[in-house]
Amino acid sequence: MVADEVRKLAENSASAAKEIKNLIETIQHSTDGAVKSITQGKEQVEAGVIVVHQAGEVIKNITSAIGEVVAVVQNIAEKARKQSDSSRAVVKIIDGVAVLATQTTQRTHEVAAATEETSAAVEEVSASIHEVANLADKLYELVERFQIKKEKRVLGLKEK
Repeated sequence: MVADEVRKLAENSASAAKEIKNLIETIQHSTDGAVKSITQGKEQVEAGVIVVHQAGEVIKNITSAIGEVVAVVQNIAEKARKQSDSSRAVVKIIDGVAVLATQTTQRTHEVAAATEETSAAVEEVSASIHEVANLADKLYELVERFQIKKEKRVLGLKEK
């Protein structure tokens, strides 16, 4: 009986050793899986750190570019304001030129009217001068006749 019990005990021990061995293998297998998962997780975390660092650099670059764009937009806005001011000044000058052109046109019409009046007056004076010249010619003829008559009288000649 003791031998049977020792043999049973040995069989139980062998069976328990097999179970322990199986449990150890299962634990080792699980531990290997956990180590692989942890290693993969570590690699992913490291890759994530690199991506986050790269994203930080990209964000810095974007922020810098936004600052440059803001500066350019402000510069454009300032130039647009100056151009608008210049355009207003040009419009003001053009309005002034238009007023001067209108005044010049009015003065030109006034000068043309005055020129027409002067021309008419010159024509009247010219006609008057011709009339005076004709009268002078007639007067000269009369004076000559008068002198001829006077000379004939002085000479004692008779008139015809």
